[in-house]
Amino acid sequence: MAEVRVARPDEHERVAELAASMYRPEAREHVKARLLEGLRSGDYRRAELCGVYVVDDEVAGVLLAMQVDLCFGLAPVPTAGLDHLVIEPSHWGREGVQRLLDVGREVIQAAGCDLVLGFGIMADYYDRWGVTPVMARHDAMVEVKRVKGTALRPLRPATPDDDVLLTTLFAEANRGRTGTVAATPAMWRGSVRRPDHTLVRDDAFFGFDVDTDELYVSEVAATSLAAYRDLLLAMCAEARARKVGKLHLQLPGDHPLLRCAIPFGVDLQERHHPTGYWMARILDVPRFFGRLRDELERRLRAAAGPRLALRLVTAEDHVALDLDGGGGGALDLELRLTVRDLTQLAFGYREPLDLLDERGLTLPPEAAHVVTTLFPREHAFVWPAPW
Repeated sequence: MAEVRVARPDEHERVAELAASMYRPEAREHVKARLLEGLRSGDYRRAELCGVYVVDDEVAGVLLAMQVDLCFGLAPVPTAGLDHLVIEPSHWGREGVQRLLDVGREVIQAAGCDLVLGFGIMADYYDRWGVTPVMARHDAMVEVKRVKGTALRPLRPATPDDDVLLTTLFAEANRGRTGTVAATPAMWRGSVRRPDHTLVRDDAFFGFDVDTDELYVSEVAATSLAAYRDLLLAMCAEARARKVGKLHLQLPGDHPLLRCAIPFGVDLQERHHPTGYWMARILDVPRFFGRLRDELERRLRAAAGPRLALRLVTAEDHVALDLDGGGGGALDLELRLTVRDLTQLAFGYREPLDLLDERGLTLPPEAAHVVTTLFPREHAFVWPAPW
């Protein structure tokens, strides 16, 4: 007998064990403990967002999500962050996988999430959800030997007492950037992807792991450009002490840390994956864009735009927004697009006029300017640690 449902509390240990099985053997007990702690605390890893595929009273599959606020500019949106979909190998390819996905979506929407976002999503599993790529992968490499100088102020190893400071610095440094997770101290403590090492001071921190000849920096935040310069110098000092020759930074080219690295040379790659990287889908179009309304109006006002009657129409839904740009004139604009297209526009994943052109939509100049103002091309990215 097989069924798909929300996990019971007495199944949480098995859920954590199965989810941890996708990690390296030496990391599994550590991951299991953090997942179990998160499920039991109910702070952000809510038990009702844990679906299980049960065969003959044994948990054979798990879909584990957590509820986070994902920011679009300054607007937070309740989001289901998918971080584990694991099926016992003997059950691969069975209908239970799709049933688990279907129930998972129902549970996520019932919890009030307007967006689903996940990393490493494979299209063959998630086609029913209609997810689409929303973030490019950025890899920046810096040769340590080229970077000269010493940080003006030292950093120290972080302790559990620094969790509030770390998440506060993270929020301040990334305020207004699409893709930022409104991280909490509980998320930082419970993350299975938190870096092994974190160095901090009152205005900056970075988290890193050491991998062969690279110092892999997975978390960084600072309150000023001067503090970012100090972080770069401190990273290189740490790399030299550990006898590694490169910094590996997963940061987009507009990040202030990379601006500080430009004088020393940066090798930056931007890759767009059709599947298997960050993918997302708007689950409730009216509610999602209702939450973005003030942010869209803020963007329009910054450009002294017209009074705008905006209608976004999909095959299943529609939303009408009345936005006041504070400038002269009025404009009526209707965009008929798929949910996937609207998801990519919201993330700034593509140039909006390129996307519209592919759909056969040609706009007059004023309308085209308004669309690029509302949905500018952005370099959205999500730090892995809160995930």
